[in-house]
Amino acid sequence: MVSVTGELRSLVRVQDVYEEFGTPVDTAIGQIQIERRLAATYLGTSRRRQGFGAQGAEGVSVRASLP
Repeated sequence: MVSVTGELRSLVRVQDVYEEFGTPVDTAIGQIQIERRLAATYLGTSRRRQGFGAQGAEGVSVRASLP
């Protein structure tokens, strides 16, 4: 037989952890946001280094020509 008091204590502990650190869903959403920011920063850094007339892998300019 399971003790109701023991279950309540467990729930209180879990609630305390969630209040301090957030729920697993909050944690997952936070991780996704962090990864998106890191990716945006990484992509922005490489574009700034290369400038608008970026060189492709073969050394060919990928700058768009206007008519």
